Amino acid sequence: MTLQGDHKVLTQDYSHLNLGALSLWYQVTEKPDFYKAFQALSKIRQQFVDETQFKLIAYHAYNYFFNNQNTAINMFLAHLFDKDTATKIYSNPVLGMDSVTKLFYWFQACSSTTDVNAVRSRNAIIANFKAQSIDLTDKIDALLGTKSIFSQIYVTLSQTIQSAFGMHNGMDNDALFQLQWSSLSIVESDRLKLSASTPTVHSFKDLDPDNIYFYGEFAYYVTYIQKKADETPLTQQQTIAYFTLSPTYGNFMNPANLQDFFDKYSEGNYGAILKRF
Repeated sequence: MTLQGDHKVLTQDYSHLNLGALSLWYQVTEKPDFYKAFQALSKIRQQFVDETQFKLIAYHAYNYFFNNQNTAINMFLAHLFDKDTATKIYSNPVLGMDSVTKLFYWFQACSSTTDVNAVRSRNAIIANFKAQSIDLTDKIDALLGTKSIFSQIYVTLSQTIQSAFGMHNGMDNDALFQLQWSSLSIVESDRLKLSASTPTVHSFKDLDPDNIYFYGEFAYYVTYIQKKADETPLTQQQTIAYFTLSPTYGNFMNPANLQDFFDKYSEGNYGAILKRF
């Protein structure tokens, strides 16, 4: 303790333990490889299930309509706002309409009025622009309602996806993941293009490369990293078996199974891997 004039100034240092940072450090440095693989596969599966539909729709919508600022403003936003406000909405750095990343939230918001994620996106859009002194409250239905360009594109592409991939009971996000992870057939499909000029891409990452940081599909690794053209691709049924969330002896969503996989791999016992998985 030191004295400064009539005041006592405490110089002793205090600290506290950051359990969150310590836990993350432990996981990165100490967890075995099989557990890291389990965490990675769990993250890949969940991200694909949660995001593929809206990333896919946002990608094709951007290349069809929203990649041209004049078109998006003059044919859509200018009917609801003055030119200056329309330009600010389109090019907003957080939730504008000038990238796949941002359009993801607009299409999620227009997909439902009751789904929790859709409502969250809708509220985030309203709050974001309110902070910029742009009140969308009275215009949100015109922006996202059934007669809007967002809704028309969303419905058209959702129906096309369901028809193209045999989804007879509505959108199946698990099936989107299963097909994409095993064969790349979802993202590569030309049937989903709204414009002939839309680039054909392969991986989920290619839909939004500035915001997705890894190629997560097994099929992408085999085809474009290993370049094993003679390898037999996984089927959708195999992917379902590997990623089922119900405990089974041979799936990847069980750390114990992955531990056995890594143990057999390190031993070079590939026959045992093929037999079990």
